[in-house]
Order: sequence, then structure tokens, then C-alpha cells
Amino acid sequence: MIKIKNLLLVLSMLFATSFYGQTVLYKTTSLSMSVKGERNGKWTPYTDAKPVAILAKIDLDKNRILIHSDIEQLYQIGTYYPVVEKEDCYINTFKCLSLEGDTVDVVIISDKKGNHHEMYLKEFNRVLLYSMQKMTDKK
Repeated sequence: MIKIKNLLLVLSMLFATSFYGQTVLYKTTSLSMSVKGERNGKWTPYTDAKPVAILAKIDLDKNRILIHSDIEQLYQIGTYYPVVEKEDCYINTFKCLSLEGDTVDVVIISDKKGNHHEMYLKEFNRVLLYSMQKMTDKK
């Protein structure tokens, strides 16, 4: 039984490391938002996507996510969750801490067939949704 648990642990670590130990740079193409209602606690529908071109850097060597918007958004990664592979995408999830000390769940969904990525920043009372494209390395 212990051998099976150890094998499962090793396998989960191998799959989870597909996004570990690297820096990935994205260019955002749009932003939309959903807000939690103060009275009823229900989430609003996402706003229409607004064009936005900013850089988002996932720096797993430094355990942080940095979004270069007008107000720089920095999230310290506290927990790495195993990568979830679906038929058409990969889902990477991180539990982070903002500069203000708030817990933020960051979810990055990457399309297997193209260069379309979505990043959800899930805060207590709002969710920011960035559509993004991965920047290619210039050598």
C-alpha cells in the first residue's frame, strides 16, 4: 500500500512539474470582470471583454505572478496544485498572496490546440479574467 502511495506521489509530482521551474511571459489581449454582490452574495455575469495589452509574467523560479498593468499586480505563489489535463486544455492552479495580504486563487487555462490562454484571478469579491497569448522566446 505504501508503495502505491509513493508511486502516485511521484507521478503527480512529474505531471505537476510541467509548469514548474520556469518563467512564462504572456501578452494579454482582453480583460473582463465578475463581482460578488454585497447584498445577495451572487456573482454578476462577466463584463464585456475590453481590449488590453499588458504583460503577465509567471515566474515559478521566484514563486510569483506579476501583471504589468497601470497598478502593478504582484502575487506570491504559496501553493502549487497539480496540473489538470482535460481533453482540450491544461489547467494550472495556484494559491497566492497579494501585496495587500489577500488570498488570491490564480487559474491558468491553456488550450492544447492553439495559443489561447485564460488567467482567472479569483479574489474574495471579484474575479478578473485575462485572455492571453504566450510570448515566444527570442534567441
